Amino acid sequence: MRSLIARMGGLAVACAAAAVSVAVPTSQGAAQVVRVSADPGLSPSFNASTSDYVSGCGKDRPLKLSLNAPSGSTVSVDGAKARSGSFSVTVDLHVNQAARLVVTSGGRRSDYHVRCLPSSFPRWRFERSGEPQAEWLLMAPVAPTSATAARSHFVTIVDRRGVPIWWVREKVSPFNSVLLPGGDIAWTRFYGDPFGMRSTAAWEVHRLDGSLVRTLQTNGSPADTHDMEPLSDGDYLLTTYRLRHNVDLSKYGHSAHAAVLDGEIQEITPSGQEVWSWNSKDHIGLDETQAWSHAKRTTLGGTRAWDVFHLNSVAEDGHGGLVISARHVNAVYDIDRLSGNVKWKLGGTRTRQSLKVVGDPRKPTFGLQHDARVLPDGTITVFDNRTQVSKPRAVRFAINPSKRTATFLQEITDPEAPTSGSMGSARRLAGADWVISWGGTKLVSEISASGRVVWRLKFADSISYRVTPIPFGTFQATTLRRAMDRMHPR
Repeated sequence: MRSLIARMGGLAVACAAAAVSVAVPTSQGAAQVVRVSADPGLSPSFNASTSDYVSGCGKDRPLKLSLNAPSGSTVSVDGAKARSGSFSVTVDLHVNQAARLVVTSGGRRSDYHVRCLPSSFPRWRFERSGEPQAEWLLMAPVAPTSATAARSHFVTIVDRRGVPIWWVREKVSPFNSVLLPGGDIAWTRFYGDPFGMRSTAAWEVHRLDGSLVRTLQTNGSPADTHDMEPLSDGDYLLTTYRLRHNVDLSKYGHSAHAAVLDGEIQEITPSGQEVWSWNSKDHIGLDETQAWSHAKRTTLGGTRAWDVFHLNSVAEDGHGGLVISARHVNAVYDIDRLSGNVKWKLGGTRTRQSLKVVGDPRKPTFGLQHDARVLPDGTITVFDNRTQVSKPRAVRFAINPSKRTATFLQEITDPEAPTSGSMGSARRLAGADWVISWGGTKLVSEISASGRVVWRLKFADSISYRVTPIPFGTFQATTLRRAMDRMHPR
């Protein structure tokens, strides 16, 4: 398994300097090699097919390149005159800026890009043993402790070699980044207090050049950081909490005058108008709440309340309804948007809407799960944390509403992820691989349908609520580089 280590202040390289080797054919057909070494060192290890690298260079530490171009080949740095032979170039760059190397031989051209990485950038190790099915990864790592909080300020897009190509740094930590149609990216902020509880909580939609397009908030209560779903008509589905007082929880061993938090979904237009909403209290009873030990840890507006539902994902079901995940009932629901009624329920306590689970080797079906998604074939995928139950998994079910069944199709586990206490995502790709963020841990992996690990990304001191795989053709590398250059011009 090949290991690419990043640590240039932010990415940890295993060596102080790295050499680029580019094979160049001579007129006799034998290959000579263009060599490039750099100080500070470059990450990852180089080969002729790798275009993008990062370095610990910056204002007080210029990028020093030593180049050797054999006869018949040339190297140009930042548009300067192309040269052959051995020579050195010093490039003065600020953090986030990039240098470009152009290698030519026999009419063929290869471009290489070296960008200076901030010293506070999240650190990780990327171990790859196969060909990824996702071209890019979108994530917003956060540090779980105050000691490493400085590394919590980035949204980033990473290439299939584990190299960050695009990033934005914010003063308040981004959290849960979402790719939108058209290439914009939305994210919320991590304030360190309970999810969705801050009155200023909102979703911010940004262009790739970092510019703010719009801010989206829910009406009547703070926007929840757990999920947002863009709709085909340009609207957005956002989640929020609603505080309800004087609720009798005595039958569950709690106060007869308790405060609870219900889960609510709102459809919000780009201008901020609420055009539809759904609230869990109108359709799902308190008897369905299971995770009382987790539900009690929430405060809203200074009020200690029982988080009895805890929405953490919402997705269109392809038939005019919504598939939602609710952590504290250990269940996934399909909701009819017209009536608001539950069409079916998967997991949790048994109700008249519950599906019969067929073939699942695990009992119970879910344990504080996240990220329920609907695939084009109608099957349902879920990241099943299995908190306090067993080791986590990505799981897929075929739903038959007429027969009222959910048939187990597949589960994916990783031996390096024995537990998952919170967060997490599981996305099945068109080629049948899975990209899984093993919630609450420092591990992300792509795993094939047969269980073979394609790569693992291991954070040094961060975790990521979700990691979103971006399929081939969504972004060109040149688009991401140009966006970075617009944010950080030389």
